[in-house]
Amino acid sequence: MLKNLGKPKYITIHTSDGTGQTVCDYHIMHIKQDGFMGIGYHFFIDKEGKIYPGTPINKKGTHVSNNNSGNIGICFEGLKEEPNEKQSKSLTALIYCLMEYYSIPYSNVKGHRDWNNTKK
Repeated sequence: MLKNLGKPKYITIHTSDGTGQTVCDYHIMHIKQDGFMGIGYHFFIDKEGKIYPGTPINKKGTHVSNNNSGNIGICFEGLKEEPNEKQSKSLTALIYCLMEYYSIPYSNVKGHRDWNNTKK
C-alpha cells in the first residue's frame, strides 16, 4: 500500500537510465528489479515531450532515498543528457503548474544529486 505524500514541499528532477525505454518499461522495471509497487516517479517526460503520470500525486513516490515525503518526482528520458527542446518546454510547464498549485518555492526544485550522491 502506498503511503500518503503529505503536503508537497519539493520537486525533484531525474534523468532516466537510458533512451528508448517507455514509461511502461520503467513501471515494469521498478516492480521487477526494485520491488516497488510501480514507477517511482510522479511524472515521466519522454523525448517527444509527452508527460505521463506515474505514482499518484497524492501518494509518496520512491525516487529519492529517505526524502520522498512531500517530494514530487519528475523523470525525463535520457541518460546524462540535458532535456531536448520538447522535454524542456513540458518540464518547465509542469514545474510551474506544480509550484503554483502547491505553493512550492523555486528554491525547492532540485535535482536528484541535490539529495543523494549519484552517478546520474
